[in-house]
Amino acid sequence: MVLVVDEEGTNLGIMSLEAANKIAQEKGLDLVEVSPHARPPVCRLLNHDRYRYVATPRIRSPRRNQTSEVQIRTSIGEHDLLHKIAKIQELLSQNRKVLVRIRVPTRAGVPVHPDSGAHLIGRIAKALENVDYDVPKKRGNEIILMLSPRKGPMIGGNTVDRVE
Repeated sequence: MVLVVDEEGTNLGIMSLEAANKIAQEKGLDLVEVSPHARPPVCRLLNHDRYRYVATPRIRSPRRNQTSEVQIRTSIGEHDLLHKIAKIQELLSQNRKVLVRIRVPTRAGVPVHPDSGAHLIGRIAKALENVDYDVPKKRGNEIILMLSPRKGPMIGGNTVDRVE
C-alpha cells in the first residue's frame, strides 16, 4: 500500500502498488518513491527523465566553488598591485569570496621585512569599499586575508590594524 500523488500534486489516495503502477502506465509516466520512510510510503507520478533533466542544474550549482584566491608578494610593483586590486573588485562584484595570500620573503626562516605585509593589507583595505573582511591571520611566511562582499549596512566598522 502506497500513497500516490499525481504530476500536479493532487493526492490520489492510498492504493496498492499494482494499482499505482497501472495508473502510471495509463498516463505514460513513472512511479517514483519520494518518501520511503513515511507510513504509508509516498509515490509520485512523474516523467523521471524530465525530472532528472530539470534537477541536474539544481544539484550541480551549490558545488561551484564560490571562493577565489589571489596571491601577492610584498615586492609587488605599484601597477601590478592596482591590477590585483581591480581583479579582487571584479570577483567581489560577482558575489564571490576572495582569499588574499600575501607572501612575506624570509631569510633562514626569519621574515626579512615583516611590516611590509601589514602595510600591503592596509593599502588593499583602503582601496576596497563595501567589503567585509576577517582579521588577517599569519601562517608561516604568509598573511591570509578573507574578503567578502558586504551583505547589509555596516555596523561598527572594518579596521585592519593588527595581524594575528
